[in-house]
Amino acid sequence: MAETACRSCGRQIIWAATPKGRAIPLDPNPAPDGNLELIEVDGTRYARSALSGSNLFDEPRYVTHYATCPNADAHRKRQERAT
Repeated sequence: MAETACRSCGRQIIWAATPKGRAIPLDPNPAPDGNLELIEVDGTRYARSALSGSNLFDEPRYVTHYATCPNADAHRKRQERAT
């Protein structure tokens, strides 16, 4: 998954896969308050949850772009209410 620009705000993002294989956009620069670590397996970049409050391996941490994008709500799937 490559580096691209967010379609709604234009900021640079990088793509990774969740452990279940879904694509997730991340801010490209590590963040001190990040909660995701990146690992590469067989050429695929995965984002995995980092241990809370600990950085045992001194790995950079990243934040999902949904947390920082000013237009994140436009990308969320709307859930229909049961009536």
